[in-house]
Amino acid sequence: MASYRYLTSTASAPPPLVDSRIVENLHVAVSTVATPAASGRVSWAATWTLCWDPMPGAIGYDVQAMTSESASPRLKRVEAPCFSVELAAGEDLPADLPSKRDVQLSMQRSQLAYRVRADFGRNVVGSWSQAIDAGAPGVR
Repeated sequence: MASYRYLTSTASAPPPLVDSRIVENLHVAVSTVATPAASGRVSWAATWTLCWDPMPGAIGYDVQAMTSESASPRLKRVEAPCFSVELAAGEDLPADLPSKRDVQLSMQRSQLAYRVRADFGRNVVGSWSQAIDAGAPGVR
């Protein structure tokens, strides 16, 4: 009977080399999808999307959530130059939807932000962008 020995390494991967290039033209949009409910109310969800110009040579992008306490150690990987997250949801009377959505988005803006960097492969990444408040409208 053959005997096998599995080698494991306790060494961690070296930190990536940081290139000075930063993703540019960050812009955001908020979209809301509402579905009528039988009660006369609407069930709704608001999605916040952060996009940026594609970076030549990038094989993907790392998106990092940030709070007032710290930056998340977990990075979200996206292949395209956009990242979306549902930030608000509820069930309300149709006339109340805009104000309820805006209150929830405002609360998110004060608690959560995202930043992004390009991944050029071979353990080389770009510098982090500025942090954009989640739920923030408009162009940066």
